[in-house]
Amino acid sequence: MNLHLSTVLIIKKYKDKEYNEVGICLFTGVCKRSFDLGYDGYVEFMAKTKLIEYYKKVFGASLIGSQQMIIETRASKKLVNKYYGGVDL
Repeated sequence: MNLHLSTVLIIKKYKDKEYNEVGICLFTGVCKRSFDLGYDGYVEFMAKTKLIEYYKKVFGASLIGSQQMIIETRASKKLVNKYYGGVDL
């Protein structure tokens, strides 16, 4: 599954907790949808250079090209279980 044109809000920029996890919710929802569609949680996306380390740390994403990243099954399950509360996948 490929996620196009996503931008994650950087937590340091926003003091309002309500908006801090918008990007996390977006990516977690896409991971869950990937499982629902039978793609084993795989999500591929292009990252802005300055966000690569953030995506690695927060989403467990791996760099597979100069800016191309992927969230694989294990990291995807971790996100979905954390934010959806132990969903059977």
